[in-house]
Amino acid sequence: MNIKLIMLFALITFVGCKKTLEKHHKEDINILTEDEINDGWVSIFDGKTFDGWHNYLTDTISDEWQIADGTMVYTPHPDRSHGMKNMITDKKYTSFILSLEWNISKAGNSGLFWGVNENEKYPVPYQTAAEVQILDNFNHPDGSNPLKQSGAIFGILGSEKKLMNKSGEWNHYLIEINHRTNKGIIMLNGKE
Repeated sequence: MNIKLIMLFALITFVGCKKTLEKHHKEDINILTEDEINDGWVSIFDGKTFDGWHNYLTDTISDEWQIADGTMVYTPHPDRSHGMKNMITDKKYTSFILSLEWNISKAGNSGLFWGVNENEKYPVPYQTAAEVQILDNFNHPDGSNPLKQSGAIFGILGSEKKLMNKSGEWNHYLIEINHRTNKGIIMLNGKE
C-alpha cells in the first residue's frame, strides 16, 4: 500500500532571514478533507505543532525551529553549528508521495532527505540518505551547479535553475518514492 503524505505549506528553512513571514495560507490549510483521507493521504504536519517530529538523533525540537502562520520555520542561531538541527519524522515511511510547499531566504541552502538511517554512527542525515536540494539558485554560490540546484538529487542528478521561483517566493515539491518498483519522481513547480 502506498502511503500518501501531505505536508502542505511547510517552510523547510529560512536561513538568516530577519523578515517577518507574510501570511501565505489559511490557518487550517494542513487539515485534510474527508476525500483526501479516504484516498489514503496522511498529514505529517498539522500547521500548529511539531507532533510527529524531532531533531535528528534527539527526542526534542531545537528552539531554532518555530511554527509561524502554519509553516515550519528554521532560523539558525548565529553562534551555533548550522546544519545540525535537521528535522525528522517520528514515523518511518518507505513508499510514499510527499507534497509540500517551501520557501527559502536569499542565499539559503537546505534540503529534503528520504531513507534516513537515524544512527549515532552518522552525525548528519546526509551520510545515509538521498537529498532533494533546496537552494536559492540565484544567490547561493552553488546555484551555478545543476547537481546542487533546487530540484536536484544532490550530487547525483541535476536540475534546471529556472524551475525554482526566486528566494522569498513559494515553491512546490511533489516527490514520489516507490520501493516496490525502485522508482522515484521529483517534481519542482510542476516540472519533472
